[in-house]
Amino acid sequence: MKEDINDNNSGNSSNKPIKSALQQIYGHEPATMDELGHCLIKLLDHNLASTGGAKCVGLHWELFHSQRVGNSLAAPEGCATNWRGTFELLPQGYPGWIGRVWVRYGPDSQGVGGCGFGSKPFDNTLTHVSRAVGLVHEYNSHPWADIVHTKNITQHGFLDGDDGVISYRYSSVVNCYSWELRIFDADWPVVAMMNVLRSQDGCQSNHSHTFKWDDPEVVLADQRYMASCSTILL
Repeated sequence: MKEDINDNNSGNSSNKPIKSALQQIYGHEPATMDELGHCLIKLLDHNLASTGGAKCVGLHWELFHSQRVGNSLAAPEGCATNWRGTFELLPQGYPGWIGRVWVRYGPDSQGVGGCGFGSKPFDNTLTHVSRAVGLVHEYNSHPWADIVHTKNITQHGFLDGDDGVISYRYSSVVNCYSWELRIFDADWPVVAMMNVLRSQDGCQSNHSHTFKWDDPEVVLADQRYMASCSTILL
């Protein structure tokens, strides 16, 4: 039976049911920030499976580590939030990562772009998005700006293959979003421990992290689309 990470009462006896479910889906505890990025991709795909079969086809983030990531709207699993630090007896934040995330969704099984998904697939992934920018437009600075701008100029779909069938992995609509992202150390203790060890070894890069992943098939399709539009854009 497939574990439902949106059900906190799935019968797991752990006092952290969300984390227990995530470990079953990913298979093991991530040990690095890169592994955490790939874990998040798998969790997003898991959540998207119930919304028509769309998938995450791109995930980028730029984060920095802080000893006090705000907890107004989110906190580590089992810990307290504290709206704008109103309550003096509650934590004013927790150690973790904060920055910007960009995500790109592919089409669903009907070839329809996933514009309506937004941040919903991030629910119960122990990665917290807020201050939504929403659907990213062509003039925003983001990882897929070139392909979005090109598609808005050309205003036509890309036929993938000699038979003229649009690939399931590609869509004439680029659905990309961006939000503020918060990841708390307490939710990912092995990653946090490895970060401490890197700091002790004198590694300066442990204070920031950049993650970039794009589905190779979609990257190739983007390149083919751009090439097909080269005469139009001249």
